Amino acid sequence: MKFTGGTTVRPRAAAIDESIGPPFEKRIAEMPLREFSVRALVAWAGTTRDAFYRRYADMTYAVDQIHAPMLFRAALPEHYASGTPPTAGELQESKRLLRALKSGNGDDEQVDRLSELAVAWAALNPMRIPLGKVDYER
Repeated sequence: MKFTGGTTVRPRAAAIDESIGPPFEKRIAEMPLREFSVRALVAWAGTTRDAFYRRYADMTYAVDQIHAPMLFRAALPEHYASGTPPTAGELQESKRLLRALKSGNGDDEQVDRLSELAVAWAALNPMRIPLGKVDYER
């Protein structure tokens, strides 16, 4: 166990993390998010509610940690095309990072860098640009 800012954190088992994400991504394409339940998700993942709650405070946090990054990766290239585009170098770097992440060979540093690039794009486009329907597959 490690101590972080007043909270004891149990080490996370990668196998359990990996068992929750794919069923979540598969089901989110099949049914509305409001119909999700922790009980159903852990049944699809073949894990337990305890394992889920050791990783996620609630379903909202799970959506933030699992689903939002998936949508971000799927929507980013098209969204970049709207508004003021990033520099050619930033666009190329974003595409390279997206390829690595989609292939499963990405890491946390690449996710962080892609997030930085997206924030830089948002700074260039302060007016809200609605995101259309995203066509994605896992």
